Order: sequence, then C-alpha cells, then structure tokens
Amino acid sequence: MTNFTIRLKETDQTVLTTSFEPGPYTTVWNQDEFLPTTGWNVHSFDEMYHWDGESNLLIDVFCDV
Repeated sequence: MTNFTIRLKETDQTVLTTSFEPGPYTTVWNQDEFLPTTGWNVHSFDEMYHWDGESNLLIDVFCDV
C-alpha cells in the first residue's frame, strides 16, 4: 500500500451517512510504503491529537493503490 494515511477529526454527527463530512482533518500517521501483517497492526501516531473527550471522532484511513 502506498501513501497509507490515518487522519482524525472531531464531529457533532451522531449517525454516519453516505456523504463524508468535509473540513480540516489532522494527519496523525503516514507511511509511504506499508505492508500489513496478519493479526493486529498497531500504529503509533506521528502527530499528537488532542481530543476534547466529548465529541465523536471521524477516522479517515486511506492509501493510493
């Protein structure tokens, strides 16, 4: 997988819909080349994310295939 990226964003949404919420996301992890292994793949964030402890989170995980 190339350009594997994880981004986070707080949201007031309580239900996911077919449209993805736009707006600024914080990139917390990115790797140019990533090859997952069988089982758990743990990612230590490169960028600290300060969650307010109350809002819901949107987690965007993508790669260029």
